[in-house]
Amino acid sequence: MDSYDVTITIKTTSINGKENGEDIKKFTDIVIEVANKTLTRSTLEIDIVKHRLIRG
Repeated sequence: MDSYDVTITIKTTSINGKENGEDIKKFTDIVIEVANKTLTRSTLEIDIVKHRLIRG
């Protein structure tokens, strides 16, 4: 039996203080929906990490 690992990395930043959090959640929901409809016998793991850039 073959097994596949698929990694999708998206790096996004806020512009003029506008956060992308809601857009990231919408995107994640769509990915989960598509995966549930198209993949069988699969495990979906999603990690969202928020980084804060501090300039000194």
